[in-house]
Amino acid sequence: MRRWRLDRVCKAIAGLDPGRIDVPHKIGDRSLLVDFAAAVNPLVRGKSCKTPKDCIWERKWGAMLASAMNGGQWPQARKAQVAAFGTTSSLRQLCFKEVGTLQHRAVCEATRPEGGWPPPPKAAELARSKLGDTRKRLLDTRGLAVFRITAPPIRQDGALHWQRQPDLNDPAVDEATWYFDGSMQEGKLEPLRATGFGLAVVSPNGDLLGAARGTPPQWCSTAAAAEA
Repeated sequence: MRRWRLDRVCKAIAGLDPGRIDVPHKIGDRSLLVDFAAAVNPLVRGKSCKTPKDCIWERKWGAMLASAMNGGQWPQARKAQVAAFGTTSSLRQLCFKEVGTLQHRAVCEATRPEGGWPPPPKAAELARSKLGDTRKRLLDTRGLAVFRITAPPIRQDGALHWQRQPDLNDPAVDEATWYFDGSMQEGKLEPLRATGFGLAVVSPNGDLLGAARGTPPQWCSTAAAAEA
């Protein structure tokens, strides 16, 4: 469902999908789009969320963000294109100096705070540098960004690698305790989730008899599933 929704959004907004992989890759690599919805969902819903220290976000702005993202903002230039509105001027009605566009809103002296708007967080500079002019404009004016990255290989089967294999002829193995632990990385980005598990065999005296690590099949997409 998420892939279907993102595909529709990219078809409706020209230039949102870069059409090429944004990260170093090999010819023939499979790719996937990283959805923006997971990042902005708490903001749109008005939930409290963690933001950079120099970024202020108020819950009441959620509806405004949703309006900007879905094209609900009507700057003066857009209104002037609809004859039924009877709008004769395309100049922004707060400054009357420039054509009222979404881009002009960021620099309009009538609404720009003293010192200007805060710059993007430093942690986002690398990702932003990968964007072309069209994608930067969509990010700045509508809060939309999509990255195409290499898709991880699909694992049909799991794998187990013994780093220290227990001696099954050792009587202590019969009394040993087998400990399992599963883990997951990139949990917020489901297409990029990576799961794994660890195994330790410990004797009643506390001696390590065996240790192993492994990866489950692709369908094990949570830490709990990997551990099971």
